[in-house]
Amino acid sequence: MNYNSTTGLTLTKFLELLDRITEILESRTCASQPPGGRPVVLSLHDQLYIALNLLRHNTRQNLLAHLHGVSQPTVSRVYRRMLPLISEALAFELPDIHDALNRGESLIIDGTDVPVRKHKPAIRTHYSGKKRKHCVNV
Repeated sequence: MNYNSTTGLTLTKFLELLDRITEILESRTCASQPPGGRPVVLSLHDQLYIALNLLRHNTRQNLLAHLHGVSQPTVSRVYRRMLPLISEALAFELPDIHDALNRGESLIIDGTDVPVRKHKPAIRTHYSGKKRKHCVNV
C-alpha cells in the first residue's frame, strides 16, 4: 500500500502517528471498567487510514466504506472519532511561536477560505464581500 499518495504521510510517519494515538487512547482507558459496547470492526490502523484519506482527498464515504467492508455511517463515526485524536497527537509537534520569533525565524501564516452553507443565524458574519460568497477563514 502506498501511504504517501493516499494519506500524505510516509509509512514511517504514519506508524509514528499511529503509535502516538495508541498512547493517547491507552492513557484514557480506565482499568476499573471493562470495555463495553459492540466489538470494533476496524483496527486502529484502518481507522487512521480512513481518516487521513478523507482529509487528504475528500473521498466519498460510501467508497471508503465499500473498500473496507463496512457501512457509510461507520466511516462517518470513525472520521469524527479520529479527528480530535489526530489533532491531539500532532499537538506534540507544534513549534513555540515566541521561541521562533526570538531566534529570528520567519513564520508563514496561511488563511484559507472554506465555503459554508448560507444559513440564517450567520448570514452576515460568514459573507465575504471580497470573495462574494459565504465562507469562513481558517
